[in-house]
Amino acid sequence: MEDKVFGELTFRYGWIKTEELTFNGQTFEIRIRTSSKKDDVPTKNQQDSYIKYQNEKDSVLKSEDKNIRDFVMSYSDDISDVLGVQNIDNPLSFLTPKEILFFQNGKYAYIFDTEWSEAGMAILCSPDKIQIGESYILEFEY
Repeated sequence: MEDKVFGELTFRYGWIKTEELTFNGQTFEIRIRTSSKKDDVPTKNQQDSYIKYQNEKDSVLKSEDKNIRDFVMSYSDDISDVLGVQNIDNPLSFLTPKEILFFQNGKYAYIFDTEWSEAGMAILCSPDKIQIGESYILEFEY
């Protein structure tokens, strides 16, 4: 499907495509996905939040750098137990960006794999706040 804002999309658990994202000095290929059913097209809210994401993707990660590092460090005991790492020099190295998910309510989220847990990490971006937590924070979004 060709969307006027997202571009060429394929359906797989939502409309998807891939893009590159720079995080922690590395470039990753990530999935861009809408929370949609196969018969739905991306909503105006999803299109608007994609435009917002495109305009602020670097600034969100930079402005939340300390909070992201604090999130990882709050799991230092788990990192030590699971990975055997005692000194965490670069907390961001335990995260791998996986997906940006655009909800029908206009919010969007960066979703990361974490090396120490299957729960992952999410950065949920709303018009009035940014929330960082395990991916479970996305559970009630639509």
